[in-house]
Amino acid sequence: MASMEMWGSELPPFPTFRQLLDVVYLGSDPIGPDYDILQAQLAEEVPANWFYFQLAKRLASRSGDTSLRDHLHRQFQQLTDPQLWGWRALVIFEFSMGAIGVICLVYVASMRFKNRMVWRVESFNQMPSPWSFKEGLAVLARGGALSIFLIAILAVVPYGVTIFEDYGSFLLYLPTLFLASVWLCPSKNPSLLEVLGCKNLFQRFRSSLPILMSVVALGLIGDWLIMLGGAAFEISVHWTEWFIPQLVWGSQAELLKIAIEVAVAAPIFEELIFRGIVFSTLRAKFGFTASMIGSATVFALAHGYGPIAFLAVFWSGLLWAWLYERTGSVVPGMCAHVINNGLVVYFLVAVFR
Repeated sequence: MASMEMWGSELPPFPTFRQLLDVVYLGSDPIGPDYDILQAQLAEEVPANWFYFQLAKRLASRSGDTSLRDHLHRQFQQLTDPQLWGWRALVIFEFSMGAIGVICLVYVASMRFKNRMVWRVESFNQMPSPWSFKEGLAVLARGGALSIFLIAILAVVPYGVTIFEDYGSFLLYLPTLFLASVWLCPSKNPSLLEVLGCKNLFQRFRSSLPILMSVVALGLIGDWLIMLGGAAFEISVHWTEWFIPQLVWGSQAELLKIAIEVAVAAPIFEELIFRGIVFSTLRAKFGFTASMIGSATVFALAHGYGPIAFLAVFWSGLLWAWLYERTGSVVPGMCAHVINNGLVVYFLVAVFR
C-alpha cells in the first residue's frame, strides 16, 4: 500500500498499476465505464504471465464479465498445464526412486542380516590409499592455493571473467586432481583412478546397484525431512541457492552446457575430490565415522549455502562417503550424485523454462 501511494504521483505506467491493484485487490474504487480501458491497459503493460491472469480474472469478476473470466481461465490452463505435468512427472519419478530404493534397502539389510551379501568388496581388489594424512593434506592445500592463484589471474586479464564463467568448475578441481595424480601416486602403479576404484566400471555399477539405489532413496527421504523441518521453523532454502538462470533463460547451447556441467561434470569432479581425496586423506589417520563427518562438512561448506541447504548437502556427503567406504569406489557415489543434480536440472527446465 505504501508503494501504491508513491505510484500515484509518479510517471506512467505507475498510476495505472496503482489503479489496477486498488480496483482488483482492495476494491476501494468502483468499476465504471473505465473497465474496458483498464483491461486494455493491463494487457498492454503486463506480460501474459501468472500475475497478469490473476489481475485480469479478478478484474473481470468484479465487473461481472463472466465470459471473459472463463476465457482467461482456459488460456491460463493452456499455459500452465505443461508446467504442471512437468512437476507431476518429477514427483512421480522421485517417489518411484524412493520406493525402489526402500525395497533395495530392505533387501540389502536382509542379506546383511543373513550374512549372505550378493557381492563382496574384496572381489574388486580394494586397495587402501597409498598416501599418508600429511601427504594428502599437503596436496589439498597446494591444489586449493593453485586454484585461487589461477582465479586471481583471470580476474585481471582480458576476458578472464568470461573464461572463469565458462570453465570455472574445471579451474577449481583440476589443479588438485593433477597434483594428486603426480604426488600421491607417483609410480602410476596403481594410478589415482585405480586407487579410487574407477576400474571395472560396469562390474562395479552392476554389483553395487542395490546399495546405490538404497543410498538414493535415503538421500531423497533425508532431503524431504530436512525441508519439512525447515518449514516447521519457518526457514527455507533461498532461491539463489538452487536457481540457475542459464537453465531457464539461456540459449539451447547454454542450456546444454550448464546441464552437462551441473549434472555430469560436477558430480564426477566433486566425488573425486571430496570422497576420493578428502575422505581418503582423513581415513588415513582417523576412523570411518570421523572421516565421514569431516569430509561431509568440508563438502557442505564448499557450497556456501544457508542452513537448510547446508544440512541437505551435508546429508548427501555422509551418504556418499559411506557408499565409498562400503564399495571401495567413487563410481557409485558419482551415480548417486548425478541423479541428485539431474533432478535439480530437470526441475528448473521442466517447470520454469
